[in-house]
Amino acid sequence: MAGRWGLASVLGGLGGGLGGVLTAGPVAMAAPTRASRPAWMSEPLYAALLEDLRSQAQMPSARAEALLAGVKLQARALRLAFPPPKIEPPGSPPTIPPSLSELALRQTLPDILAQGSSFVRSHSAAIDEVSAQFEVPPAVLLGILGVETRFGRIQGTFPTLDTLATLGFKGQRRQDFFLQELVALVRLSDALGRPVGSFAGSFAGALGIPQFMPSSYLRWARSHARVDRPADLFQRPEDALASVGNFLREHGWSAAHPVALPCRSADPDLDRWEVVGLQAQHTLGELIEAGAVAPRDAEGYSRRAPMSLIRLTEGTEPDTRWAVGPSFFAITHYNRSYRYAASVLALAGGLRGSLGISGPRWAGSRSVPLPLQG
Repeated sequence: MAGRWGLASVLGGLGGGLGGVLTAGPVAMAAPTRASRPAWMSEPLYAALLEDLRSQAQMPSARAEALLAGVKLQARALRLAFPPPKIEPPGSPPTIPPSLSELALRQTLPDILAQGSSFVRSHSAAIDEVSAQFEVPPAVLLGILGVETRFGRIQGTFPTLDTLATLGFKGQRRQDFFLQELVALVRLSDALGRPVGSFAGSFAGALGIPQFMPSSYLRWARSHARVDRPADLFQRPEDALASVGNFLREHGWSAAHPVALPCRSADPDLDRWEVVGLQAQHTLGELIEAGAVAPRDAEGYSRRAPMSLIRLTEGTEPDTRWAVGPSFFAITHYNRSYRYAASVLALAGGLRGSLGISGPRWAGSRSVPLPLQG
């Protein structure tokens, strides 16, 4: 080609009488034009991303440049992921987060429980099979899918490639995380055999019925049919169930240990048994000796079971403490929030009560369903 024109077009425009022109020598070829970097992408991050796409996703530089040149800034996703600080007028009362009771109520509204009931009727065999395979109660599997996407009904419409690029280049924090997820998305598109621009999901880049980030999809997704095909977390609820079960088991879910137990004391001296991370650092026996857990609540469990106290805010009421074990923390690896885990367990409890399916044994704590065992 010469510029934008093919040789046939050139000859056609000149007419047949000038055929001798071809003996004058070859037509000069223009150098290929490199795709330009979008102005909102900083040069250092852009260069690093190109290298990561080359080294981790085996994407040639020219193809990576062309891919990024077509990315569009997602301003709405940026606002949702990093909302601006709320400025209250002088004299306004402080904003109070919802209590655990309010969170539980939000997750157990009749329409949500009805959606869960419909999902169970359609996929009861897969639910039972996945629960048996990964030793995760059906109610907990359903609790996660219900909180994440209302059992697959709300998977998100944000273009994932554009969203991850926006958060990676323009986000206020965790920029490297989102750019690495963009690289994982390219790898995922190759693994699934679908265009990288065809994915859509949440404003944070999460995908499918269980809302896995691309790297989690690559690592934890499982096909329930156990055949030689990739897991489809967009269209196959049974794959979503198996992938959630696999994720929880690999992050420490244990049927042998209590999920959570009520803390029976408000003694300030118990602060030393509290943790703020995602792992238990004490044992059930230590919490019993300290007076945090009543022996009657711990019947049937080894005193060596890993457990620690966590603190959950209750809005205008005094904070609540729970004694939690590895299974509770497995849920927090899905979303790094104690309140998220409490929401999942609240929905799990509501589903268990309304559907009669197996799951944790529950008791009330300020009207919030509290799991007592796996």
